[in-house]
Amino acid sequence: MQLDALAARADAAWLPWCDEWLGDTHRTRALAHLAHEVDDAGDWNWTPMGAQHEAAGWLASPARATECVGRALFDDYDANVKPATPPSIAQSVAARAMEDLLARLRSQFALDAPTDHPLFVDAACLRPWSGCVVIMLPLANARLPILLNAGCVEDTLGLAAPLQRPIAPGPVEPTTPISDAIAHHFITVRVELDACEIDLGTLAQLAPGDVLSLTHRLDTPMRLSAHGEILCDAFLGQRSGHKAVELLQSERAHSIDSSTS
Repeated sequence: MQLDALAARADAAWLPWCDEWLGDTHRTRALAHLAHEVDDAGDWNWTPMGAQHEAAGWLASPARATECVGRALFDDYDANVKPATPPSIAQSVAARAMEDLLARLRSQFALDAPTDHPLFVDAACLRPWSGCVVIMLPLANARLPILLNAGCVEDTLGLAAPLQRPIAPGPVEPTTPISDAIAHHFITVRVELDACEIDLGTLAQLAPGDVLSLTHRLDTPMRLSAHGEILCDAFLGQRSGHKAVELLQSERAHSIDSSTS
């Protein structure tokens, strides 16, 4: 389970720390819970433990946590420090042990040490479906709660989407000349005579064999066009037993060639 995986990651920092600072008698494994299932989590004083991009972690009540560590280290540990009095050796050792534990946890969860920028726990972190997790580090008769936000949980479990890196451009292929690229494509061309006008009555009475007189003279070239664009002039002709057109170099065709060359 994912909660077990998070607890195991915490144990990778917690258990070696217990061995070095407290001895084998305190080797109790961490437990992970969904944040909204921890009843009193909203009442704790969450203090930043570390952050990295969208990932963040907090420690509950650091002063109380340090006191618990001190009592585990020293039977007669006194957490009170009088004004203008330097901390006792026991208090200094407890503070150093706490710093070491937080450093180990940050290393396991890939977090940087907290900065001066405030990092608050939003109320949404402790609601259902927030994705946040509370890890309990058991210490004698106390517990040290660690809160991980959804970003830290996703990063730790490898659930975050991988960073999309731009693909390096490959070698540029030489472009094909446009004349070669379109050489084998077909296009429909039209050869048009001058238009003629005819009344609707005559049009309705036309029958096969009737002849219409056109205004287009036989010695006048016709227009050859494609998709509404006039390409050149042409004359009707015949070739190999088929009707054909002979293309002419007209003034219009010359201007088209000049503009596209």
